[in-house]
This record gives sequence, C-alpha cells and structure tokens, in this order.
Amino acid sequence: MPSVPSVSPATGQPTPSYFIHTTDAQFVDNAGRSLILRGVNLSGSSKAPAGRQSQTLEGFWEKGEAGSESFVGRPLNLDDGSADVHLARLKGWGFNMLRYVVTWEALEHDGP
Repeated sequence: MPSVPSVSPATGQPTPSYFIHTTDAQFVDNAGRSLILRGVNLSGSSKAPAGRQSQTLEGFWEKGEAGSESFVGRPLNLDDGSADVHLARLKGWGFNMLRYVVTWEALEHDGP
C-alpha cells in the first residue's frame, strides 16, 4: 500500500490526524488504514426557510426573490446546544460522516 503523506505538499505543514485522503480508490487515514464511511443525511428540511413548513408554497418564490426569508440556523441551531446533543447521538449510533443539505444563503446570509 502506498504511503500517505504526513506533510501537506501545498503548505509544507503537518497534515492534521483527522484529514482523509484517497489512495487506490479508497478513503484512508494518515496511517494509510482504509476507512469505512457510515453516513447519514443531516436534514432534508434545510432547504426550507427557518420557521416555514416545506409544503407551504404561498409566497415562497416571491419571498425568496425578495430575500425576505431566513435560512440562519439551518441545518442545526448552534446557539441552543441542541446541535452538540444531536451530533453526539449520531456518533454513538456509529455514524462517522454527515451529508449536509444546505442553501448558500445559510452560509452567506449577509452577502459575500
């Protein structure tokens, strides 16, 4: 098995232990061990604005175009501690990967 670099070729700095690499079409850790990723979708409701039911279509497109809907707090609320509890529960169930469903506005809600 080819050796996995422990130093980033781009920066010359040590690669953090949590980085995942690919070797021979497999995901590997820094020690070259093959990884099995057990993932789950974090939230399908992330594409609906906060406080709005996903099936409510009245005014949906108009509010989206006007920028009057908010996606802050999607997919997890970082302020109330519920994200830590939920993520710890998923880890306890054996999941080691998350597939995020997010909208760009949730990341850059104040603009670039």
